[in-house]
Amino acid sequence: DEIFVFEPFDVTAGVRYSYYAFAFEDTTTNATVDGDFDALTGSLQLARDLSEATRIGATLSQGFRAPNLADLAKNADFAGGTELANPDLDPEQSWMAELALDHIVPTWSTGVAVYYNDIDDAIGRRLVDPGGPSTGDETYVRENVGEVKYWGGELTGSHQLGGAVSPWSTRATL
Repeated sequence: DEIFVFEPFDVTAGVRYSYYAFAFEDTTTNATVDGDFDALTGSLQLARDLSEATRIGATLSQGFRAPNLADLAKNADFAGGTELANPDLDPEQSWMAELALDHIVPTWSTGVAVYYNDIDDAIGRRLVDPGGPSTGDETYVRENVGEVKYWGGELTGSHQLGGAVSPWSTRATL
């Protein structure tokens, strides 16, 4: 929902319900494994025009990622060894914050943003058998390995080649 009663600020609020159900046959036991995941997540953005061409915005949002079927059910080989499935995984939950500044005129635009993300119950792998003396025969199990925190920045620029109505443009992002 976009809320305009806080002028000169624009407020955008969102809510999302996610539900995922899964079922598969465990090939080692021939038993059916099933379950589901759900979450209610939200987001809130506060933005303001600083001039006709420049806008600043701050966003806070929640994230939710259910384990996929490969995480839950698929044992697989990869260059580092073997990865075992785990039907008891929990979904990942995250909080993300971003501050962004955009400047847009008819033939070019620029933007800069900084962000931070904090993920709980990150899905990764844990070594359960180091194998022999050579590499590539290790055994890992998919697991909720803990917390992941990362931050970063982005700088973007674009230019309409040949004028504001040209179908051609160039864009760069760092």
